[in-house]
Amino acid sequence: MKSVRRAAVFLSSLVVASTATVFAASAAQAAATCYDGELCIYQTHDYTGSVYKVPKRPDGRHPCDLDFRDNTLYNGQSLDNRASSIKNNTHNSLQLYVDPEPVQSTPATYILASEQSVADLSNVPASGPFPRMNIDNQLSAIC
Repeated sequence: MKSVRRAAVFLSSLVVASTATVFAASAAQAAATCYDGELCIYQTHDYTGSVYKVPKRPDGRHPCDLDFRDNTLYNGQSLDNRASSIKNNTHNSLQLYVDPEPVQSTPATYILASEQSVADLSNVPASGPFPRMNIDNQLSAIC
């Protein structure tokens, strides 16, 4: 009889542990989902790792953040110079900068088109004499 009880307790603990794991994984996946109208910056390539969802401007227009130094990813780390992939699920083109505000004095490093995503910021298409550029872990502003 004790063997049956032990087996039942063991099986119950397995069910509880596996259920907790599923809920933890679901919460992490939900946090990383980038919905229509959102601009999401990911800490690692391929839209993985911790994420930061750039808020819309105070006037309600497209997402804009002129200084990443005062923002954190979901994992609590500073956003500044920690972006490795990005999803622009907005209907606006946005300018990416490697230097923080004032962005008026710094030309945009890269223009991210409406509904464009970049899975690896170390290999971004560029114009001019350089066909590709590396802005991985260098972004400091976007607007």
